[in-house]
Amino acid sequence: MLLSLLLALLCTVPTSGSDFIPAHVEVEGEVEVEDEEVGSGDAPGGKGSAGDAKAGLSYFEGRPPIFILWLGEAPIPTLHKGAIESCKRLHGEDFDVQLITDTELAKSTELLGFDLHRSFRYLSPVEQADYLRSELLYHHGGYVFEADIYCLTPLLDNFDKAITQYEASGSASAWQYPPLSKEGQGLAIDNNAMGPFRPKCEFANKWRKLLHHKMAELTPRLEMCGKTHPDGKGGVDHKDEHQQQHIFRTVCGLLWGELIDFVKPAMWAFEETAYFGKNLQMCDTYGQNFNVDAFQANGYFAGAHGGPATCDFVHVGAAHLALDGKELTIAELCDHLPIIAPVACPKQEL
Repeated sequence: MLLSLLLALLCTVPTSGSDFIPAHVEVEGEVEVEDEEVGSGDAPGGKGSAGDAKAGLSYFEGRPPIFILWLGEAPIPTLHKGAIESCKRLHGEDFDVQLITDTELAKSTELLGFDLHRSFRYLSPVEQADYLRSELLYHHGGYVFEADIYCLTPLLDNFDKAITQYEASGSASAWQYPPLSKEGQGLAIDNNAMGPFRPKCEFANKWRKLLHHKMAELTPRLEMCGKTHPDGKGGVDHKDEHQQQHIFRTVCGLLWGELIDFVKPAMWAFEETAYFGKNLQMCDTYGQNFNVDAFQANGYFAGAHGGPATCDFVHVGAAHLALDGKELTIAELCDHLPIIAPVACPKQEL
């Protein structure tokens, strides 16, 4: 499924070193890890500038990927099935929308194009998803969405503008959660919908290096956890972990978000030098853009062409509906959430 992409997903190779990310970009707490061979991409205004029609597609062979993550043994609830289907319906022609499950993890080298860290099996499904964001975006680029993201508007124009201006982008969030937000900034970089990324570019490589360093640091604790909380399959029993979320630690003692929050200083450092963008726009379930005022105040374009703010997606999990609505039918969900009806409930299905 992904093998053909793996052979060709490379950024434009620079003539000497990296001419995209300035050498002076420093990240607090950065560690030395063996470098990967990476591409570079061109600086804004260079090859593939935003003025070229669909120039962003030149960084990919075929359709750019949108990865949607659902990991663990639990069946996919109706709420999430509707979200996944909304992204397939809206983006299936322009993007390669792929659902990543335990099936792909079991054959990661063959199906995903990379090996998993030896301690990956000890992580919870949430932690595994955080780990995979980095690997998928590094190796293949494109987007990574959580499974409760409802896609609302076509992304191709947004993708083209973002991928030609920035090597990596994400979605902005006004939530003031300290690991995501930076003091003095009105917007945080959200984890729920990330992209577009150019494959094997400098930021993706830096994130991956930090991730592997973090995994090496956590491995002794994870291996011990595998002995004290075995699941009988070589991993860790995480089934009662939801009962511990109120203290923000997993059954192995990892902080909630520990497998992804560490990369935020790197994102901020790259953003400050205009090499990380915030182009995806998240709305609440009433269709209100979380960040319209903050986007305008910070000078970010509000939509693919700088027009009025749009809603690229709605994260229903952020609206506390992931549990309350999981037993509803798709039609009932559309009645409760009119904003998702056009993409989740075509008229012929209502």
